[in-house]
Amino acid sequence: MRSNTGNNIVVGLVFVALAAILSPAVSGQVKGGRSLEGAWDMSITFRNCVTGEAIRERAGLISFMFGGVLQEFGTGQMVPRDRTDAHGNWSHVSGAQYYAVSKAFRFNADGSLAGTAKLYRSIDVAVDGRSFSASVTSEIFDAGGNLITNGCATETGTRIE
Repeated sequence: MRSNTGNNIVVGLVFVALAAILSPAVSGQVKGGRSLEGAWDMSITFRNCVTGEAIRERAGLISFMFGGVLQEFGTGQMVPRDRTDAHGNWSHVSGAQYYAVSKAFRFNADGSLAGTAKLYRSIDVAVDGRSFSASVTSEIFDAGGNLITNGCATETGTRIE
């Protein structure tokens, strides 16, 4: 009589792999619908890093995609456009807390490369999973990759449904 132990192990491993792939923890989802994954309308308030005073506001869109990729679309850019959309990664920290980092290119008025902006977000998703708040710090680099300044902002987001 032939043993099915080898087949049982293979079937078991397939189930474990599928469970890991479909697991809410892997996709960044948490219990209660508090996942960051999805598309969001957002309002960005640029702030004085020392006083916290609001400087200006802009609208934007941000998408947190399965697998930890993000894409952010800003509005209110100068003409000619002074900044590209940002691309980056996000991850689940714990509970309804997430962390994201993204990068955009910046341009001078004549269209030449001014450098880059790197944005770091600490994000909290609301209990109902339909909104978030975030604190943002940024590093602004010149075209040679030298850090020239830092920035601060807060963001609020509403899930696009």
